Amino acid sequence: MSLYYRQGDKSTKISEFKPVFPDLEELKDEIQIIREEFSDKTNEVQIQEITAYLGEFYGKPQKQNLNLWLKQEFDLE
Repeated sequence: MSLYYRQGDKSTKISEFKPVFPDLEELKDEIQIIREEFSDKTNEVQIQEITAYLGEFYGKPQKQNLNLWLKQEFDLE
């Protein structure tokens, strides 16, 4: 995908990016493994580890979206 800024008839390319949409069931399994590995750590540490993992393998997640998903799926906040 490409992101453009448009003003009147003029378009200026700002950036290119590739959106990633992982299979949510597979992602839940991956996150569960991380949670089990860090079960003796605080929720904050678990969220940091999950965020780092996602950033490395899927790209930087949107923080609010990730926090909402972790709360809904894992009651992790």
